[in-house]
Amino acid sequence: MRMYSKKIVLAAVPLAGLLWVAPSSFAEDDMEHHEGRSGMEREHRAEHKGLEAEHEAEHEAADRMDLSKREKRQMEKKHRAEHR
Repeated sequence: MRMYSKKIVLAAVPLAGLLWVAPSSFAEDDMEHHEGRSGMEREHRAEHKGLEAEHEAEHEAADRMDLSKREKRQMEKKHRAEHR
């Protein structure tokens, strides 16, 4: 039993050490990269806000239209297809 636990300890300690050291060795210290990425994220969010506003405007315009039930179903089907 003593040999078995010794083997477990000898296998687990190096593995635990690797798991403890790995995150710090893969961490990024390059602030320029981080700043560039945050700028891209801001642009991406702004683009999404514009698309959301356009989407909402289309919904409001569709609600104001006087359509038959068939036309409304066709419009909803087309709308669902756009979201896929």
